[in-house]
Amino acid sequence: MLPKILYHRKAAVNIAAFLWNNIFQKIQKESELDMSRCCQNTVETDTSETLCPLCRQSGKGVKLITLKSLLKPSSLAKLQPKLNYSFCSTSHCDVVYYSELNTFRMQDLKVPVFQKDDGSEVPVCYCFGLSRASLISEAKANAIDFIREQVRENRCGCEVNNPQGACCLGNVSHVVQQLGMK
Repeated sequence: MLPKILYHRKAAVNIAAFLWNNIFQKIQKESELDMSRCCQNTVETDTSETLCPLCRQSGKGVKLITLKSLLKPSSLAKLQPKLNYSFCSTSHCDVVYYSELNTFRMQDLKVPVFQKDDGSEVPVCYCFGLSRASLISEAKANAIDFIREQVRENRCGCEVNNPQGACCLGNVSHVVQQLGMK
């Protein structure tokens, strides 16, 4: 049997360890939540799978705010807000957004589309201006860490900057991996 003072000290250590583990887990979950804010693509509309009318590949639903932000004024005038739109990521397809009644092609957007244009100056990360060319430079070798930090600080605006309406981190990781940088 332990002396009373040692018993209380051991109990206090156990309680402190328990509290520290709970605090650490909460911080870790909040950090994961911060990352998911950017990387999730919550769609306010129907998410049923639809096929691109041109290439017949499955697209991913995008929020209306993405189209409103990135369509040229002449194309925005043709937008039907009550429809559900999808993003076509197929590289050889000219369609970027489509619904059951209309489509928007690359020339309808204010920005080039990473998935459809392999130019070195096309943005890979639209929020922070990282292109394929800038990722090659030594100064951007830590681009993935840089973007993660920006996401944690809630600085990204993927739904209004990136044509796919979602986080670019997967695109950046793919380019970095292709370049053999990480």
